[in-house]
Amino acid sequence: MTVELKVKVSKKGQVVIPAEIREKYGIEPNTTLSLKEDNGELKIILPKKLKNIIGMGKEIKEDLTREVKIMRKEWDEALKNESGS
Repeated sequence: MTVELKVKVSKKGQVVIPAEIREKYGIEPNTTLSLKEDNGELKIILPKKLKNIIGMGKEIKEDLTREVKIMRKEWDEALKNESGS
């Protein structure tokens, strides 16, 4: 699916990538992106590490999210037990 969004270029030559696109592709502050000119089109190229994360299946992302929640819960319980001892 092709999505086309319009953005303005500031006097300093800066372009703001809309939040929905940044969130969708995991673009955070200080992420270095590449620009590619191709037959009159300017394309933004994501770093390979972001492409790999985005390319993961939904199930893998859900598994990782679940595991992180479990780890956080275990960590919180360990800290609580440590401070209560």
